[in-house]
Amino acid sequence: VSGDGRFILLGSSDDEIQLFDYDSGDDGYLWKYDVNQNIYEVAISKDGNYFAAITNDGSNSKLYFYKTNYTDDDADPVQQWTYGFGDSIQDVVISADGSYVAASSYSYVRVFQKGSSTPVIDISTSNNYDIAISGNGKYFATCGNAYISFYSTSSSTPLWSHTETGYNCYSSNWGAALAISDNGNYVALATQNAYVKAFNASTGTNILFYEQSTTYSVDLSSDGKYLVTADYRYVRTYELSSETDTYSPKWTSESMSWQIMDVDISAD
Repeated sequence: VSGDGRFILLGSSDDEIQLFDYDSGDDGYLWKYDVNQNIYEVAISKDGNYFAAITNDGSNSKLYFYKTNYTDDDADPVQQWTYGFGDSIQDVVISADGSYVAASSYSYVRVFQKGSSTPVIDISTSNNYDIAISGNGKYFATCGNAYISFYSTSSSTPLWSHTETGYNCYSSNWGAALAISDNGNYVALATQNAYVKAFNASTGTNILFYEQSTTYSVDLSSDGKYLVTADYRYVRTYELSSETDTYSPKWTSESMSWQIMDVDISAD
């Protein structure tokens, strides 16, 4: 969903990318496109100007990048470029203004600028599970089997990394195990051993280490003040102290009758 709620982007197993616009007179329906491969995941910029979609089809997997073209109500989105990934793509993320898009497989992480299908960063990894990008497009992070790494979008060398076993991020097709605040100041991680962790992105310092039941997904508010987690049957929130620069529990929901696999939080 775009930041203002105007657009909803949908990818389906029947090979279609679909875009809905609440301003449209046709029950919100705006556009669809068949790529002849199952759409595995989609991402739309917060300003609603750009979106991306990925397919997961082994060496035939592709990344599609579009401009919504919404200034003309009757115009279809315009495909900017397509990239053949050469490996099964697991995740795609996009910066708030669409200036950067990043995609990852188990073996590769690639970052692109909106104007070109040539990666500006191309990293070989091992057992990569998730990727996140800051809203300002300046930073991205990756996590996998016993590691988390934090990068600038101007370099393939991490600004910092942790490689201990306790940093295994949760591998799931349901929710994001990794999140970066829009301003790029904080990073949150859901681990396979049920911990939620958070880091000061400038230093890599661990500022939250909290054991939950099973942490499936995490998200951060735009300024990083609030962290929310999907913890098996609970939603848990944490608040950042401006005095100590650490997170502490704020509230926990009542127990749900079903497992909570994904969680999201508004910008504020």
